[in-house]
Amino acid sequence: MDIIHTVEDVPIKLGIPWYYRLPYYTTSMFIIYIVIFMQPSMNYPEPSFFNLAFYSYYGHEYSREAYRWYTYSLLHLNVVHIASNMYNLIIFGTLVEINALAPGAAAINMISILGGAFTTAAYSQITNRPVILVGASGGIFGLLSAQIGNIVINWNQMDLVQRIIYTSVISCAVISEIVVDIVLYNPLISYADHVGGFIFGIFAGFCFMKNSAKHTWLKSLRIGSAIVLSSLLVTGIMNTCFM
Repeated sequence: MDIIHTVEDVPIKLGIPWYYRLPYYTTSMFIIYIVIFMQPSMNYPEPSFFNLAFYSYYGHEYSREAYRWYTYSLLHLNVVHIASNMYNLIIFGTLVEINALAPGAAAINMISILGGAFTTAAYSQITNRPVILVGASGGIFGLLSAQIGNIVINWNQMDLVQRIIYTSVISCAVISEIVVDIVLYNPLISYADHVGGFIFGIFAGFCFMKNSAKHTWLKSLRIGSAIVLSSLLVTGIMNTCFM
């Protein structure tokens, strides 16, 4: 009788040196955020602040200035705002970078930042309300949700402790965010940015998180996620530019 061996769950020796897995991107962005926040001209309501912020409203020219889709994430309103975001950046950015390395973490973060801007623009259209968007939250929520990709892709290679840690971190972060948003609702916070970053981050995670074993279904998952992600980005660009 012939024995057929499948490639499913066969471990892969990645051969990546440990120093490649250090949080270079996360640390770099942490420093950039802090330096920008410390510049007086970048604090609300200085003109330079609005030159980088994302402003969304029907037909407004600022919405079509593509650099604002990213630069809004570099700004923060106050110490509490930046402190909370930097705390989450260090945690979730490091977790992503351990797996996806600096290029993957950068891609996931930037895509999620764009997703936050596009979702906020759509929210502005639906509610017919102008929105000024600042803060790194959208990109950080993308780093958080990218861990879903890590869990799905590497679940069978994780031991019980790893499974508990990863699922607990994601579950606690999401639940606490929902509770805080309900109990401490603040109309100045763009929840659409959080939701958009989270959704875009899920598909970006499927595309960029590395696998520690071969899976017959992984290629299909990556291709499907790339198609969905590309569609969302194109739709966001078209909607934001021609709103």
